[in-house]
Amino acid sequence: MPLQRASAAARRVVHAAPGATQHLGRRSFGGASRMRHQFRPSGTPPSREDASLPGKTAPDALAPTDERLALPMDAGSEHNTAQTPPVETPSVTSVPMPAVRDDVSGEPDDFAAAAADMENSADLDTQSLSSDAPAAATPRRDGPPSQLLINVAQQDEVRIALMRQGILEELYMERSSTELHVGNIYKGRVVNVEPSIQAAFIDFGIEKNGFLHISDLHPQYFSGSQRRIGQTHRLSEAAPDSEGSAEPADTEVEGADDEIPGGIYGDGELEVSEDALPEGAMDSGSEHIRPMEKVGRKTPRHSRPPIQQCLRRGQDVIVQVTKEGIGNKGPTLTSYISLPGRYLVMMAGMSQLGVSRKIENDEQRRAMRKLLQELNPPKNLGFIIRTAGMDRTKKELQQDLLYLVRIWKLINERIATLPAPAELYQESDLVIRTIRDLAVQDIDRIIVDDPVAADRVRDFLEIISPKSAGLVEVYRDPLPLFQRFNVERQIDRINARRVEMANGGSLVIDSAEALVAIDVNSGRYREHRDAELTAFNINKDAIREICRQLRLRDLGGVIVIDFIDMREDRHKREIERLLRDELRHDRARTKVLRMSQFCMIELTRQRMKPSLKRSIYQDCPHCHGAALIKTPESVTLDVIRRLAAGATRADIARIEVRVYPSVATFLLNRQRKALVNMEERTGKRFNITGDANLSGDAVLLEAFDARGNPLNLIL
Repeated sequence: MPLQRASAAARRVVHAAPGATQHLGRRSFGGASRMRHQFRPSGTPPSREDASLPGKTAPDALAPTDERLALPMDAGSEHNTAQTPPVETPSVTSVPMPAVRDDVSGEPDDFAAAAADMENSADLDTQSLSSDAPAAATPRRDGPPSQLLINVAQQDEVRIALMRQGILEELYMERSSTELHVGNIYKGRVVNVEPSIQAAFIDFGIEKNGFLHISDLHPQYFSGSQRRIGQTHRLSEAAPDSEGSAEPADTEVEGADDEIPGGIYGDGELEVSEDALPEGAMDSGSEHIRPMEKVGRKTPRHSRPPIQQCLRRGQDVIVQVTKEGIGNKGPTLTSYISLPGRYLVMMAGMSQLGVSRKIENDEQRRAMRKLLQELNPPKNLGFIIRTAGMDRTKKELQQDLLYLVRIWKLINERIATLPAPAELYQESDLVIRTIRDLAVQDIDRIIVDDPVAADRVRDFLEIISPKSAGLVEVYRDPLPLFQRFNVERQIDRINARRVEMANGGSLVIDSAEALVAIDVNSGRYREHRDAELTAFNINKDAIREICRQLRLRDLGGVIVIDFIDMREDRHKREIERLLRDELRHDRARTKVLRMSQFCMIELTRQRMKPSLKRSIYQDCPHCHGAALIKTPESVTLDVIRRLAAGATRADIARIEVRVYPSVATFLLNRQRKALVNMEERTGKRFNITGDANLSGDAVLLEAFDARGNPLNLIL
């Protein structure tokens, strides 16, 4: 169905997906509802040589002076924003990135050519996919077949399922009725500063104010010497290596998308506290766990000034949303701004360079870091090579860097012209984000149930991974896509309390306000006569299912796993290792502690939005979310006590009782004698009525006098 374009008065938004035509907001595929104008940057596109040749620095148009690229902390105070009208909305176009082709040795297209190509392919209201889809590319890995199913046929919801061997591994959902903000960048205004919790509340243009803690406040907001201390701490993280060479030590960056401060773009990170390490791990040269310097670490607590010395009411701040608001809480914000590309992540206000911690080969890490240094990135901008950039050429990394620098320049221009609160940058829609962040080289088929959406997915893959573009298929069967691949049935079971495992064991998952508890049970497992081996094997098999459930349910916060008791330390350490290894596939940031003497493991998992259960379900109006109601016998005894209290009033002659039918049956049979005795003793009349419209433990009492007039009865 054709999509309608927004009015010319719509606000300009710089979209995030590198190189793709992004004239839609988040819910942009197929029948998605709201379309937003896209911002075309002014100025002359860079030449082909400047944009792509190895060893060249960014041209002036893309890499202005350091002052221009620095994080503009006081933009609102330095410009008379009240007299500066918003920039006039340009035509609906895209911010293109030069086409990147792995299989073409010639020079890539320049920005202008890429823009023209992308605009032609982006007319969603006129273009459609031909019936002859390209043949699927040959799978490039061994292992179980995997499919990415993209369901956009319904206008109000987009769903993406990652399947392996017919098993639902990951599920992503986004609804048009839900406004999402994670990853967006805003120019906000301080509404209130709370010294007691060392946080500020920021108005950034939505209904609820955002929460900005002092730990998420960039040192450039500090004053004078305190700012220098914070910057010095960050710079000191890149220390010389043990031989005293000038080359920086191997570095990593805290955060979720490989290593982004604030953890916005979860591409997977496993944090392991020193207490959680197996004995001797720090000395064993373990390939998975090693002490490393970190770039982009937030200012430590002892170096932070009080927040009341950094921010004042009415001050403008540049913030990024790291977590959606949950319940009555507003979104969580950070002033550590980061932008994701396909191969790189840019961090504003930082000068360090780093490599994803998921790239574990030391030699490869050094080579990638050296390659990143040769790109000569602008000062005051830090860059991280993501896992997707591991085997990319210098030219491809250069193009991604130029794209991110250009986007940051556009954001700076909007900071200088728009009054707070204002949206400066909007993250891509769900489909683009998923394609961008998943390892598409590990996927055998990408099946889309809408030809227009399939066209756009293919266009995006032509830019970021041309060899994967042939994987896209259009699903044309009348039977819904998720029904055909047995996804709906698996979705229905996602929030079941008990999860049965193939080996006969089971998991019981309970979510509470403070934490999520997961209990591992042996169930019908009977393969070993030895209790220790039985416990070890069940625990080992449970790990993969536990991690799968964490991803599917999008569970976050504190999680406690109660494994079956094991006596041998080697078995406990092996379970810890397996859990850490499996969590490396999780794109959310996790932190794991050592197993306790009770065979329990505590971990934390990054929570950026409400869990899937909270998004789909609401509290039961009958039990008020407790998932429990009183038994008929308990309700019956409660009714007897309340009738006895009401019968003491002299003005009451009759009491009408309405309860659930099973409770009425219990009263009129099991408690009939008690009711008759009470009527004879008090001279009152009690009428019991069953009402199936009531909840199982509801009790409604109405009192009347001798003339039939209703009386107030509060018991």
